[in-house]
Amino acid sequence: MKLFHALEPKRASIWWGMVYSVFICLTTLYGYFYMVRLPWFIVQFSYAVIIFLGALWVMLYGELSRVKPSVRMMLLQMAPLLFALMWSMFVWAFNGDSVAVMKRGIGVISYQLLLLMMIHVAGMMFGPEVIQYTLFGFIAGNAMILLDVIRRRGFGSFMSSFIYFIVHMGDVIGPMADLEVQDLTFAFGAIIIYLLMYYHNPKKKLFLIFSFIFFVLGWKRAAFLGIMMGVVYVHYMERSEERVQMKISMLIGTVLVLIGFGYVVIIREGILFDLVDQLGINMMGRDKMYKIIEDCYEINPLFMGIGYGKVSTITEVRYARAVRGLHSDILRVYVELGFPGFFIWVGTTFAFTYYFMVKSYSYKTGTSYMAIALFLYLTYLTDNTAASYHTQVAWHVVPLAVYLEQVEKDVVSTTASGRDKMTLWKRNVSLKKKYPSLKEMMAAEQSKKDALKHSQSLDKKKELFNTLKKL
Repeated sequence: MKLFHALEPKRASIWWGMVYSVFICLTTLYGYFYMVRLPWFIVQFSYAVIIFLGALWVMLYGELSRVKPSVRMMLLQMAPLLFALMWSMFVWAFNGDSVAVMKRGIGVISYQLLLLMMIHVAGMMFGPEVIQYTLFGFIAGNAMILLDVIRRRGFGSFMSSFIYFIVHMGDVIGPMADLEVQDLTFAFGAIIIYLLMYYHNPKKKLFLIFSFIFFVLGWKRAAFLGIMMGVVYVHYMERSEERVQMKISMLIGTVLVLIGFGYVVIIREGILFDLVDQLGINMMGRDKMYKIIEDCYEINPLFMGIGYGKVSTITEVRYARAVRGLHSDILRVYVELGFPGFFIWVGTTFAFTYYFMVKSYSYKTGTSYMAIALFLYLTYLTDNTAASYHTQVAWHVVPLAVYLEQVEKDVVSTTASGRDKMTLWKRNVSLKKKYPSLKEMMAAEQSKKDALKHSQSLDKKKELFNTLKKL
């Protein structure tokens, strides 16, 4: 009996949500350099467990209202990845690349496809609360990392490093440098936008406090600007007509594509390096990595790319074994997918996905997607976040949670409306049984109204009489 009691949908949702949060926490800790390393397969294992739980959930409770929108959005968000896979297969075959190169590229794309499946399966289980359970996992994982840094470095050393960090406006030394968990920092930034603009819950302030603390500890200057861009965008869109929203958002998407291509051009022509030298900006080794792949691409409409995932192999061999990214997803996509592939991939990611979300779901859903896209675009220029675990989870879970919240509100509204109609129908049926003819029924209704008016009139007279009596 206790087992069946625990398997009730509401109770089960809480327990399964906790299991989901634990696996999100484990994947947060995976690869953290100073922690006891988790097995390499922990991420894939976590995906498999969550996908299995989601399938079991649907079979047990049949939350079909969540299944269809989750699957449709999943396929929409998979589109750029599936395009990259098909394009790369053509490039690999044309260039005669080795099986090892193909295996690596397919592995990277498969990892991201499984990630999307996990997010949307979690959406089927938890509805709009999927982002809440995801945030639990992020906070728990980042808190464990913080405690480990304090344990290793000492509390006094950590506080000295933190004070230096505050006084020097973000310069990190000592223990604070260990907390620069880039991927997770950007994820907290995306979730802060969601909490500020879309989350309406008593827990909002608590979630914001924890998210902001870990966001600041990770400290990414570009991310602060990204949050401002996302919040301003949502604020303006919510106060604009739908027709205006579509035009402005598609214009923004087009501009982002052109900026990305312009960024590739100024890197290839050496303009960026001259500008950086003149301004005295420290690119933290990015300029060296950009230069070592100069022979791998050209600015030419006929340039077809070298295939997805191959840039990481080149940077490892030519720069450093420990370096597994170019620190510019925009440049990496151009090098790997070529001139036409770049415009299709970036255009789909930053413009057409918004368009289809609006047409398939709602303007609110599309706006939430575009807000996170604006926030992450800056990271796509100078960091490796297109295939980063936490960043992609945050980006894709936000529009899913926004839309599922709308779906649940519509279901509740429809159910309430159906109950009102059923009540009215039952009342009419009972009246028809009591009064066979329509004239008798109307007369009975009128007599009830007259009796009610007469009763109210007597009550008023009594009140007046009692008042005069007191005087």
